[in-house]
Amino acid sequence: MITTWNDTFTVNRLVAGTIDSDGFYTDGTSSSFTMSATIMRLSAKDMLNLPEGQRTEQMIKIYTDTVLNTANITTSIKGDIVTYKGNTYEIMSLENWDDFDTSGIEHFKYVAMKIDPNIAKRTV
Repeated sequence: MITTWNDTFTVNRLVAGTIDSDGFYTDGTSSSFTMSATIMRLSAKDMLNLPEGQRTEQMIKIYTDTVLNTANITTSIKGDIVTYKGNTYEIMSLENWDDFDTSGIEHFKYVAMKIDPNIAKRTV
């Protein structure tokens, strides 16, 4: 397993919120942690795998052995928010490479979309 990664950044994780009896949403608690990974821009091939409406968005891919949360509308869980080089990104998708990578390096590939830092507080 890889023990060092090239980039260090902050992750903000928000627990699923609740909806009160008046129908108002309240965010759950949040926590922050620092982690290491390898971060790169998406390739042209990666961009083709995105839904058509997201192909013009600024995206990064993150390789790490740390588990991150992706957004889930059904459970109202927001994707982890990554702050990297002064920009804010939300984790959008996950590929588990443990079973498919022949290098023996257990890791995950995430795709994150650049967002406005103020939007990071929005509901799913």
